Order: sequence, then structure tokens, then C-alpha cells
Amino acid sequence: MESMQGLMGRFLPKQQVEPEYRKLTFRLTNEYPDKILLSDEKGMRIAGEYSRSSIYSIGALPLSGSEIKFAEAMKASTILNNADYLYGSGKPLVQRVHDAYQLIISQSGMSGIRNKELVAYLVAHDTAGYGPFSMLLEDSKNIEEIMVDRIESNIGIYHTKLGYCRTNIIFNNAAAFRFNVNRLIDGYGKELSDEQPIIDAQLTDGSRVHAQLKAVAEGGGVLAIRLNGGKRFGIDRLINEGTATAEMLAYMWMALEVGYNVIIAGAPATGKTSMLLSLLSFVPAYNRVIIIEEEANELLLSSNFMSSVNLNSTVRGKGADMEAQVANALHLRPDRIVIGELRGAETRNVFSAANLGVPFM
Repeated sequence: MESMQGLMGRFLPKQQVEPEYRKLTFRLTNEYPDKILLSDEKGMRIAGEYSRSSIYSIGALPLSGSEIKFAEAMKASTILNNADYLYGSGKPLVQRVHDAYQLIISQSGMSGIRNKELVAYLVAHDTAGYGPFSMLLEDSKNIEEIMVDRIESNIGIYHTKLGYCRTNIIFNNAAAFRFNVNRLIDGYGKELSDEQPIIDAQLTDGSRVHAQLKAVAEGGGVLAIRLNGGKRFGIDRLINEGTATAEMLAYMWMALEVGYNVIIAGAPATGKTSMLLSLLSFVPAYNRVIIIEEEANELLLSSNFMSSVNLNSTVRGKGADMEAQVANALHLRPDRIVIGELRGAETRNVFSAANLGVPFM
């Protein structure tokens, strides 16, 4: 029979093979809301007040020591017996986790487990998903951000209704943290490693990932995932939720029609990108728009929009930095340049382009 390391090595880059494959990569603390304010239909996740703050907990009851040992044995068995099915099928994350859950819950040994649904859920995400990350990404409609401040601290989230919440999830060690980060960004040309201790990546759904390792992060590891979650604002939503009035947006429409420059400024997580995405719908469809982003396709809306991507932070090559990409955009005869974010020397080139008659956003 092929070894566990050999099986996982066939489906993951060598650097990403899990160091402690017979154990879960995370644990749940016995912290649950004193007053439950929110819960899902199955009671698999609950949130509410806890010791003058808010907590978001996975599971309504703690796992016993025997249940944890059973979960670890079930994880090893699931990988050994179903690796080709779970990892080699090319199935999307949701389907992989669902299939793993069904495989685990149907095992004969599960009948005597009190928290069998929770055990199966945790093992499914730790084998077929991204551990804690995929569990939290499942609730992307309610979670705006996932945060790791220190390896030994509870993972935090920003909830749409409760604000900042700590969770009852903690990574077991730095290796488990790095392994799950690399599973999350696998396929995006990036890898968190000692040689590359800082990564920025954008997932296919538009969610943005920033992570650091011990070499630059005092707590052993730092991470922030800003979830897109399908919450992009349209013009109607901007009006309905009071973000902008119809008169304001009518003015912006006219401004973009006649070629005004537009700067959207604000603090982090205040909706700058959402506003930019909404205003892009006012740009005339016949315009040749050059979009410059650190990661591709978040602002790409139609076939006549071109996307120029900064590859400076990828593992495979240095690529072109933002300043060079702004200069390159001028060679593509743009009607308008759209910049995902201005933070450095590229700002000078953007204003120089505006002086040449090429408006920007």
C-alpha cells in the first residue's frame, strides 16, 4: 500500500505535504456563546455574546478526547483509502468537501460517536478542504474577513452583523498554518515558504489573501483573507442602502461620460473597490479601457476591457511592477486607465497620463 506521504505528494507540491498527517491541523476550544444570537440550520456554527465580546463557534458541543482521537484516525483512513477520489478528480471545493463528509459519516465506526456530524465535518474540511479556512469560507455571505494574528491565538473574523468576533478555532502549529495557506492558494502560482515569507494572492471569487511567516511575523504567522462573497454593490444597491443618492450617481455618470478623472479614497475595508466596480458601469461600453491590478480580473467587466496584471509577487517570475504597467498602458491607446490601487511611484505616471488627455479612475 502506498504511504500517506507518497499519496499526498502525488497531489500536492512537495513543499506542501502536511508534516503531521495523522492529526488534525487545528483544534476547537471549549468556547461557546453565553447568549446565542445567530446559528445555522444544523447548529454546526453558532455566534453570539461571550464574556463582553462576540464569539463565532464551530459546533454546539465540545469534542471529547476519544472523539478527537477517532477524528484523527478517520482522517488518516480517509486520505489513505480515498486520495485519488478526493484530490485527483479536479472537483470544486464544495463538492470535494461534501463527498468527503458523506464518505466519513457512512463509516460503521461513526455509529457510537456522540458528535458524529461534527467529527465528519471537521475531518472532511481537513482532508478535502483547507482546514479552518474552508469552514469559514462556507459562510462567506456573513463573514467579510478572516484574520490570524498569531499562530497560538484564536482565528478572528469580521461578521456582517456582529462585527469583530473571535472563533473557537486555533491552528495546532506553524506548519499546519503554512500547509493550509498553501492549499488555499495552490494553483495561483504562489507559495508561502521560508524563501517567500510574504504572499499576496487573489482567489477566483475575488477574495484577497495576505499571509506572512515567522521570518517577518513575530507571532509565527499572520493572515488576512478579505472575502468577496458575492457582495459586490450595483448602482441600485448603492442607492437603496444609502451609500449614495441618485443625484450623486447621476453627476458621476456625466463626469465619466465627459472624461473626468476620478479618485476613490478611504480607509481599509470601507468599500473603495465596491464603489469603483459600481462606477465602472457608467464608463461608455465603446471606450477602450486598460485595467491595471495587482491581481487579475477583479475589475474586468466586458470583453473590450483589457487587464494588465502585476506579476511582481509571483513565485515564477518577477514580471512588471505597477509603475511600469502604467507606462505600458499608454502604448495601448487607452480611452481610460483604471487602477486597482495607487500606493507608490506609479501615481506620478497616472497623473502624467492625465496631462496627456488619458483620464483615470
